[in-house]
Amino acid sequence: MRNFLLFLFALHYISLACFVCVSAWQSLEFIIPNYSSTSGSNCLNHGKTFCLLGFHYRFNRANWNWDVGAVDRESRHFTSIMLLTYNRVNFFSFSRDNFGGCCDFQEKQYLLEGFSKGLTAQQYYEKLTDFSLRPVKTLNWIKAYFESKICVNVITEIGFGEGELRYGGDFSPDLSFAFPYRLDQQIVILSDSQLMDGYLTFAWFKANFICKDQPWICEGEPLSQHRFLLQTQDSNLKNSHTFSKEEMDDLS
Repeated sequence: MRNFLLFLFALHYISLACFVCVSAWQSLEFIIPNYSSTSGSNCLNHGKTFCLLGFHYRFNRANWNWDVGAVDRESRHFTSIMLLTYNRVNFFSFSRDNFGGCCDFQEKQYLLEGFSKGLTAQQYYEKLTDFSLRPVKTLNWIKAYFESKICVNVITEIGFGEGELRYGGDFSPDLSFAFPYRLDQQIVILSDSQLMDGYLTFAWFKANFICKDQPWICEGEPLSQHRFLLQTQDSNLKNSHTFSKEEMDDLS
């Protein structure tokens, strides 16, 4: 698998003219644990509140060049970084050979979303693990499925970064969106217009999902920083519907 990927990238980037990306749309994307999607079910076994999916680009290209050994050198470097850090950022592999570990999936993500777009292993890692609130990351990716029993779109993936909000999955555009149910969090229901208007911020997601699973990510940050950004969000997100236990089970 690894050798095949390296061969493809070497063939493409060494034999042909090469390019580097000038980013136009980029997103730090997360899997929300759930029972209804394959990635969500895999995540349930390892992440309490989230799994890191990757850092994704949609880009314009300009000329660049790599030397002959760049593919192997950068992929090996990225793997060495991931071996030390993957479980601290919930960036788990769901490949058959190292399920829940490292590093087939992680290396593939780097080659497809980092190296192929001009990023070194270190550059991609820094973007992948940038959980800071500045510069501001806006909601720009939602993947959801329509749950017919309760008439709501359940979010299975979410992303924050630069660029317009994009959607994926088998969802109904006329209905509201909700996260899979968790006992330690109120049910949050948001309309499409609220998503478009930026009601769901990265600060709120970081405090309620990322830092609840990996508290060290919020260590050293002023509490006032989160409190100020979340006060408005909490008031905006209080228009939650009260579900019965059966309805809550459908959201899990």
